[in-house]
Amino acid sequence: MKLKNSKLNTIIIFILTIVILFFLLRKDFFDVLSYIINSNYVYLFCALLTFFISFLFEQITLYLLTININDKIKFRSILKIGAITKFFNGITPLSSGGQPFQVYELRKRGIAISKGTNIVIQNYILFQTSLILIALISLVTNKIFNLFTFYPFLKHMTIIGFGINILILAFLLIVGFSNKFNKGTVLGIVKLLNRIKLVKDVDYVNKKWIKTCNEFHEGSQSLLDSKKTFVLGFICQFLSLACNYLVVFFLAKSLGILGINALGAITTSTYVFLTSCYIPLPGASGGAEYAFLSFFANFVNGAKLKSLLLTWRFITFYLPCIIGALFLNFGGKEENTLDKE
Repeated sequence: MKLKNSKLNTIIIFILTIVILFFLLRKDFFDVLSYIINSNYVYLFCALLTFFISFLFEQITLYLLTININDKIKFRSILKIGAITKFFNGITPLSSGGQPFQVYELRKRGIAISKGTNIVIQNYILFQTSLILIALISLVTNKIFNLFTFYPFLKHMTIIGFGINILILAFLLIVGFSNKFNKGTVLGIVKLLNRIKLVKDVDYVNKKWIKTCNEFHEGSQSLLDSKKTFVLGFICQFLSLACNYLVVFFLAKSLGILGINALGAITTSTYVFLTSCYIPLPGASGGAEYAFLSFFANFVNGAKLKSLLLTWRFITFYLPCIIGALFLNFGGKEENTLDKE
């Protein structure tokens, strides 16, 4: 599956990256380059390993939800889907391209669209729940240890980000478990499309979508009934986020920055995500860099801060996008297990 505008979005990311790098490095390019070249490669490897562990936990969650529907799917297939998902999330605004790709790939492996959509939504619910929990823990941690000071603008951005993520979770719960809401929404859309002459056979379309809604709801209930899957999935998502946010700790160590401990790295990285997750650009470009520089300026500044930003951004964003693109274009084709029905 390839998005028609993936090349355009990739070009946009490239241009934004060049602009950001120009403003970041125009005064101390050689200092930043020196810090990165002379970094401790052992800690740098630990940062890469920690991000890979985060990726594994994320895919284990998707795998647990998927085998609940189709126990024949292989974990390596989920790993490939996860790698390419990173690419589509990276090149689309608000990381909106990854989920449709996952549904498409699951469909190729014999999982109906309604059930595949359900799996993806359940996975996103577990992610949002884990994110909100780790955000609450970070809020309490910062309150107790006073890790950094909020400036008014950053405080407002954080509140908005936290509120948006709570609303997203609430919406996902409604879509995931309210069959009445889904049917009402679908029938309303079909009615509107009929009025503007885009849908002719209303009864046929309604029956088709009602069947899909029922299948979707049944899938939600089966996943909800499997409490073990939900608990394990939640734990894996939480650990995935924690490991992702811990990457900065090892990068700081590699650059000789002593003021950032593991707790501070996880807490501060959580706030970075909350304040940049709703930036409507591919990869939250610009917003992520601004939030990172603003929050981590409480621990380090100057060329070392910029070096920390560049290595963090490369490991957690650009490298996954590059690997995902390679898997998309050169990963080979797996056997198509699509149902013949």
